[in-house]
Amino acid sequence: TAVSVTDGVLIGTAPNFSGGCWIKTTTTNNGVLFQNKDTINNAAGFQLTLTSGVVPVFTIVNTGGQTEATVNGTSMQTINDGVPMYISFTVTATKVYLYVNGLLDGSANRVTVGAQSMSQDIFIGRAATAATYFTGTISDVFVTNQQLTQHDHIKIYRRGMLNNTPPEGDNFMDA
Repeated sequence: TAVSVTDGVLIGTAPNFSGGCWIKTTTTNNGVLFQNKDTINNAAGFQLTLTSGVVPVFTIVNTGGQTEATVNGTSMQTINDGVPMYISFTVTATKVYLYVNGLLDGSANRVTVGAQSMSQDIFIGRAATAATYFTGTISDVFVTNQQLTQHDHIKIYRRGMLNNTPPEGDNFMDA
């Protein structure tokens, strides 16, 4: 199962934005956690994926189809051990940061800054243009127009762990 959410948000030409989600998986497969992509031109947008079940990857592409940044996580933590993990990112005008459980897991310079026509739907648990599904569970997906710091990501992670989020039950969605 996957979900498509109409967001209707235009992020802008030099966006600062952040996002993330909780996941739980034991897979060694590739999968899209969530994606906001121009499905007509298969170009502009961003996506948060898991490669081989263990490496988080964040990619942002502009309306010209140019990849502005790709961040591959360093996989310092075991992602596919069936334990809830908080995977998140922050995009600035010049850099992209990737976090696992609130800790910096990778970063990359943003090589071009172009228009981001990201008014397309957000796809959760699958790619926008293919029926490639994430194997596992996803909870509490968010995207905000705020530039969250590492401290902010740590607070979200700790708040989730203190509140037993993601809980074992209703707030998880099978992807």
